Amino acid sequence: MPSTLASKVEAMESVTALLNGTPLKRSVNSLEAKQPTFEELYTKEVVCILVGPEKKEFRIHKGLLCHESPYFRAALTGGFGEAHEGQVELPEDNTYEFGVFYKWIYTSKIFRDDISSAVKIAKLYIFADKRTIPNLKNLCINTLRDICTSESKNCDPALEFIYENTLPGSALRKFALDSSVWNPDLLHKQLKLYPLWYPREFLLHLAVALIEGSKTRKKEDAPYLKDICQYHDHSAGKDDRTCTK
Repeated sequence: MPSTLASKVEAMESVTALLNGTPLKRSVNSLEAKQPTFEELYTKEVVCILVGPEKKEFRIHKGLLCHESPYFRAALTGGFGEAHEGQVELPEDNTYEFGVFYKWIYTSKIFRDDISSAVKIAKLYIFADKRTIPNLKNLCINTLRDICTSESKNCDPALEFIYENTLPGSALRKFALDSSVWNPDLLHKQLKLYPLWYPREFLLHLAVALIEGSKTRKKEDAPYLKDICQYHDHSAGKDDRTCTK
């Protein structure tokens, strides 16, 4: 269930959009078009973010946080109590992902020790999506791409988590699907070894993608035209009546 603050923020953004006569957007375009100054980012005002049920405290420059996240900008500059108190509580969030975000917001980097697996990157992406931090989401996608290309891996170990925590049309779902389709040897190996990794919805998407890809192949190269015997049962020996080209 969404937190009270999340509901407040979404309601405020919707009202603001309606008053301005513009559609509500949750994308990089919803960030400020004007490049902020150093003084605007690193204001003297520091806000407190309390994360998780244990309320672990993270102190962040308000200008920097509001610049990177429309979610926090709405919470900390609107008419809510959070704006007056300079404090936001995120009881549903995980301190690990927020800690990675905390490092990123001051360094513009995510460190390999913090995202050592596709699952961890996927979790960070979901956090960034939930809190509307588009630049961090994009860096997560780029990191997954680098892992897939340089280490011959894909997103398959994280598929169950990805499909449980994203909606149809998610960019993360699309990337995960493409990373499997375009690495068929690894996909084949992992499907046999780890069948429980693969949600039913992903397998349906995979089937459609493979069918669409087959449209570029020549029909005369179909394996059943090259060697029909690979589909036969030869336990009683070959039969010239059926084993013909």
